[in-house]
Amino acid sequence: MNYAILNDGCSYSADWSLPESWGNYSKDDERLKSKRRKWRSYCEFLPGDIYNIAKGGSGIQEARLKLFLQGHVTGWKSIRLPADTCLTHFIYQVPSITRQVIHTTLNDEDFFKAPIDLRTSWELYDTTLKQQRVDFKEREWLDKNIVSQASNLERYVRKALNVIHNYVTTIRSRWPDIKIIFLRYARSDRAGKLIYEFNKEFYKTDLRTYCDNNNITYIYENNFHTKWFTQHKLTNDGEHPNDAGATVIANKIKEYL
Repeated sequence: MNYAILNDGCSYSADWSLPESWGNYSKDDERLKSKRRKWRSYCEFLPGDIYNIAKGGSGIQEARLKLFLQGHVTGWKSIRLPADTCLTHFIYQVPSITRQVIHTTLNDEDFFKAPIDLRTSWELYDTTLKQQRVDFKEREWLDKNIVSQASNLERYVRKALNVIHNYVTTIRSRWPDIKIIFLRYARSDRAGKLIYEFNKEFYKTDLRTYCDNNNITYIYENNFHTKWFTQHKLTNDGEHPNDAGATVIANKIKEYL
């Protein structure tokens, strides 16, 4: 079978290698290259034609996917989907729902109108933090706000699933026979423990139920999280998969292609 695979997700599946077209690197570029060459995407170990539009810092949002499917270029490698491409698979490494935690005071109507977008989150929090004169070094907004958001968890899950459903509908409307695979790779290190707890039931129950009801393959491996990967030397920074880690994930995905 000739595979044509579209992948989306956050930094855990993004392509961090600098394009050859950059030519000679400045000192800053070399530092960036040295750091990010240790981060590898499982897409590099999958067969067929791969279109990887995953981006670091992404939440559950559909804007990038829609633009890509409309023929727009995305990413620093200028990825474009040829008009006549027949995708065989769509892999979605589903980001944490903490990325969509934007504001506690939004009512339901405003909450569902607001985009799930990291830029929007930062802008809202920046405004709040500036008003409170909070020093930048103390802006651990994601971790520190999760506990206070617990009472709104149902809304975050509902909104995330709505956007995910839009993903699925958009993809299947164009390629009805495409195989869709969702992948969970969660942050569980000490610094991300609150994030892990906030997302735990979403990944384990809500997302699994959605996949079961919508004929989607869901790869939920108990050890696919940052703590286990780090303990087994599958990351270099305690979080992002290295060559060995990306290979482990790719081999699991191959079982479902």
